[in-house]
Amino acid sequence: MIAPLTGPAPLGPNAGALAATIAVNHRLYADCPAFCRTFLTSEGGLVQLRGDGALAAGPADSEELAGFLTFAGVRALRSDGAMPEGWRAGEPVCQLALTGSLPALPAPQGARLSEEPSPRLAALLQPGLTGEEQDNFYADLCTRRNHGQGALVTAVEEGGGPLGCAALLLEPGTRTGVLTAVAVAPAARDRGLGRWLVAELCRPYGGWRLLLECAPALTAFYGPLGFTQPNDIPAPRWWVPADRENCKT
Repeated sequence: MIAPLTGPAPLGPNAGALAATIAVNHRLYADCPAFCRTFLTSEGGLVQLRGDGALAAGPADSEELAGFLTFAGVRALRSDGAMPEGWRAGEPVCQLALTGSLPALPAPQGARLSEEPSPRLAALLQPGLTGEEQDNFYADLCTRRNHGQGALVTAVEEGGGPLGCAALLLEPGTRTGVLTAVAVAPAARDRGLGRWLVAELCRPYGGWRLLLECAPALTAFYGPLGFTQPNDIPAPRWWVPADRENCKT
């Protein structure tokens, strides 16, 4: 059966991005079920509910998982292995891992780094959010950072606002980092800001396993930084109920 997770999330040495994300969310928000709820499958996998979406890492019985998700009102699942029976495969997701050292990139002209969070970052990282959703997204960034479960860097222009930013989720138990967001303001693009931000954000975590998930079209952006597809972690995928259109990343 799929039961509520009452202790720390069990993670193996080769935990992927989904497992690390679930573990950090559970550690920070186990006492806040309105934000997310985490469950353990009888096969030892993890399932996390957040609104009408869900994450699944590790094995789960396909029939049991489908019934559980339907009962919970889930409309989109991102999973690295578990396949809910009767659901359709949605958009593929690429999982990349950093291999080797990050390149040393010069700072783009007129840009400098800042580690101070700003509410304006939420609008830059998630432009579709408004009101309470935007406040919650920004609060989550700050909560992770303040509890040592996340890092954030911002590129700012002298005398101006943020040009771009990048965020990293940190799972200290397995020394796994997950690049969760990279964004550059439209007017500041084509200056190399995105790759520079990623390199500067990840550089202090050279001894960690650094992962990210992205759409297939974005692998060309991360490749020059040293991110490649690992062989020891299954690639995630979106799953949607049979009556819903494909879910896109």
